[in-house]
Amino acid sequence: MKAAEAAPGASGFGWRAFLGLQIKAAAFGIILLLLIGLSVAIPTPEGPLTRLDWLFLAAFGIQLGLILGGWETRGEALTILVFHLAGTAMEIFKVSQGSWLYPDRGVFSLWGAPLFTGFMYAAVGSYLARFWRLADWRLERAPPLWAIWSLGAAAYLNFFAHHFLPDIRIPLFLLTLLAFGRTILTLDWGHGRRRIPFLLPFTAAAGLVWLAENFATAAGIWLYPHQIRVWRMVPLSKFGSWFLLLLLTFALVAALRFLEDRRRT
Repeated sequence: MKAAEAAPGASGFGWRAFLGLQIKAAAFGIILLLLIGLSVAIPTPEGPLTRLDWLFLAAFGIQLGLILGGWETRGEALTILVFHLAGTAMEIFKVSQGSWLYPDRGVFSLWGAPLFTGFMYAAVGSYLARFWRLADWRLERAPPLWAIWSLGAAAYLNFFAHHFLPDIRIPLFLLTLLAFGRTILTLDWGHGRRRIPFLLPFTAAAGLVWLAENFATAAGIWLYPHQIRVWRMVPLSKFGSWFLLLLLTFALVAALRFLEDRRRT
């Protein structure tokens, strides 16, 4: 993956164009947050379906529409599906361990985990995959794909294993810094190519997901044990958790891009 030179004559950072690109990349996640907000304002119709069931049906329809409308490529849809399944598996396990709970479990659920939650993980995968494509990401001094995959897999497995074995998130943070500390990301949103440290937008994305999690818990979609009686902010430690989960997302998207590049050659 090689970087291109900055476009001649490019002037200004282009904040409006950059914001527009971010909105396009995060469209599915933004829609989910809007649906969650509406679910608080609009009472759930009487019947067997709970609020999370209606959110699941709405999210499924929107995701299908984005794929059929060409908003997401087939490769991106496959990556999102894998991330959806990985997220749902983790939800089932975490709920069984009492890490958090769902006040409205709903009909569309598996072993205590509402299927809607998989779409929230899928939204993260959707954002990264679309941001990569729309901004034409290129990486300088990136670690090899096997190292990226190893970090992503270790981060994911640690979400399960730390309930029984020592938590290795600190070593994972250090290994991520070692692997990506020199990596430069170049991207373009219509104002010439820009070069930024890879870990900068990566960390910012984890922070935005942490803020979205605060919004979702305040809306009562799920609750951590310390939020059951009175809502309080999600602990900052969850910011680190999302950072590590983004490693898995990046590994999946990097594999997609690698396969697509091989297909073109």
